[in-house]
Amino acid sequence: IIQQQHLDINTPARLKISIIANAPDKRCRDLDNLQKAVFDSLTHAGFMLDDEQIDDFR
Repeated sequence: IIQQQHLDINTPARLKISIIANAPDKRCRDLDNLQKAVFDSLTHAGFMLDDEQIDDFR
C-alpha cells in the first residue's frame, strides 16, 4: 500500500512494530525469517530508512 500510493515516508524516527502472524499449517516456522521479511519489506516500500531504527518489536 505504501508503495502503491507513492507515499515514500522514509521516516527517520525510532519505531516500535507489532507483528501478528498465523501459520497456515502445524509445521514449525523460523520466526526470525518472518521478522526479516517484514522489516525488509517496510524498508523497500519506503516506510523507514533502515531496520536499525526499530527499538522494539513483538
